[in-house]
Amino acid sequence: GASDCAEACPTDASKTTPGVCGCGASDADSDGDTVPDCVDQCPSDASKTVVGICGCHKADTDSDFDGVADCFDECPSDPHKALAGICGCGFPDLDADGDGTVDCNDKCFDATGPYFNTLSASFGDLPITAAGGTFRLCWCATGFPCSSGFEQRVDMGAFTIIGPAPLTQERTCISGQTCSIDGIEGIDLSSDDRIAVLDSCGNPSSPARWSLAGIGDNSNYSAIRMAGPGSRVRSIAVSFGEAALTSAGGKYRLCWCAGSATCSVPENFLVDFGQLTLLGPKLPATSYLQGGLRESPDDFQESRTCVAGQTCAFDGLLGRLLTEEDSVLILETCGGDSTVLIDRLPEGGQLSTFAASEAPWTRSLHLGFNESTPISASGGQYRLCWCAGGQICDLPEHHRFDMGELVIVGPELYHERTCVSGQECIIDGIRGTYLPADEQIMVLETCGLASTEVLKRWTFSGVSAPRCSTGDPDFLEGTGSNRTCTSATWSADNGSAITVHGGSYRLCWCAPDALTSNSCRRTHDFKVDMGRLEVVGPSPLQQDRTCVAGQVCNFDGLLGHYFSDTDTLVVLSTCLSGEAPQRSPITGF
Repeated sequence: GASDCAEACPTDASKTTPGVCGCGASDADSDGDTVPDCVDQCPSDASKTVVGICGCHKADTDSDFDGVADCFDECPSDPHKALAGICGCGFPDLDADGDGTVDCNDKCFDATGPYFNTLSASFGDLPITAAGGTFRLCWCATGFPCSSGFEQRVDMGAFTIIGPAPLTQERTCISGQTCSIDGIEGIDLSSDDRIAVLDSCGNPSSPARWSLAGIGDNSNYSAIRMAGPGSRVRSIAVSFGEAALTSAGGKYRLCWCAGSATCSVPENFLVDFGQLTLLGPKLPATSYLQGGLRESPDDFQESRTCVAGQTCAFDGLLGRLLTEEDSVLILETCGGDSTVLIDRLPEGGQLSTFAASEAPWTRSLHLGFNESTPISASGGQYRLCWCAGGQICDLPEHHRFDMGELVIVGPELYHERTCVSGQECIIDGIRGTYLPADEQIMVLETCGLASTEVLKRWTFSGVSAPRCSTGDPDFLEGTGSNRTCTSATWSADNGSAITVHGGSYRLCWCAPDALTSNSCRRTHDFKVDMGRLEVVGPSPLQQDRTCVAGQVCNFDGLLGHYFSDTDTLVVLSTCLSGEAPQRSPITGF
């Protein structure tokens, strides 16, 4: 359809341009390998475009890297032989005694003749821990100088050490995450070999809180032969399971044990082939507050103390490469699937992180809540749970690493007590953690507000007498975190009663703090709402009524909180100390 002057192949009815193959030749690609048949040496073999060593339809693979392609190699899996020879693949055609019969067929191996004997060599009882590699066995005759390497002139064969190489391999994992390491290289490594992470190789103890006791699982990995003709270098990989690591950040040793040996306990792993750096917090010795003193038990965790009703901040938390992007959350248990946030902690328990100091590897974090926001959570012992910056840290269960304890000094929340107006008010069984002897409770409409007014008609303006300050065993029970101030009172020595109107009030807690001049005397000092106090009594207190002399006197509609049909009402000139009106028919209702 194109005129001869406009097309490049005027004599080829099938083409108007030369294409790859030129006019008169088809650009067809029969095997679909993108190379046209006219230049494809194997037009019907999609895997090859040149004939190569083995020809079309045969791969030029050299499986054993001995320089001989499998199509010509009688022993494709034996790097030492390309011909089967007398003994066959996998067996050398050696004649060690020189009698003309190869060893595989020699039933009378002669090693007793006057000119043929054997030599044994040993490195002693200590296991070798050198890097894997191929070395030379160099011989020197007795009676000659043989003290230095250059005098060992006779190369009598190869000496191969099977094992990892080099011995300076380094890997990194992150605490709170799963840990798998790959690309571990060495000579003739096997998928049966085992890898352990230890403080020092051959040490009988495993690092604390390391998954699988520090001994990796490589059952799902195969040894990979590294590229190169005749190469015996292989790489293996290992995993420490699906559970997240929760060990302390630091530097650990990578330790190897051959699959042909017993590798069941840490002391079997003697070959140190490098270092594993675990990013995460360190775990120094715990210290905790008890009776105003610091004590140190034998476990290894950080411990910090905050007081309910006060701001909470602390520093000195050390670790490997900690950053301000790290996330620290206060929880009851770190990393559990059912982990829930702690009630009444600022920011949902999410601490702000600041780098307080920095060294080449070790950093210290400063942690805290907003300086203007006191904590009002229940007193108790909680966990500081860490998640590395750059990882997924959106949910409580992502914070798997337990970096220690946070003790909140204060009462438990949700106490419920009842007092009766007109009577002495004492509440018992106050529960809490490390409750100080000088703690105080104030009864208010709302806790912690400067605008909240002191309740009228309440003894001591609603502030309890510090009955626990004397250490009286009647009011102070238990030790340590289970210490309980069992009683608070609003009565003086003369047994004075509260006369506040009936209603529901809040029990607001405060611990004096000399550093912040918190004296527990102002309403906004009492920030911790520890529960509810129900006061039984009239409400309101200005319920005026009128009767007429000479007439029957009845009135109803008196209001109160939890009134009872058996309560009594008396008319006096002054409550508590006054007298009844003269000639009243009765003294009360």
